[in-house]
Amino acid sequence: MELVVLGGTIETARRVNSSAWNHFVDSFFLTAHFSEEDHPHGWVTLWLSRRE
Repeated sequence: MELVVLGGTIETARRVNSSAWNHFVDSFFLTAHFSEEDHPHGWVTLWLSRRE
């Protein structure tokens, strides 16, 4: 029984740690999604095509 509790505790700690790390890393990135129907889609496509 002790092994089950220990394993569950370790797995929970691992998941919490992984989730916290992913949230920390994601806080440094900005993601934008544009569909072809959106007005800025053409601007973004043009801007990306001209970047080197």
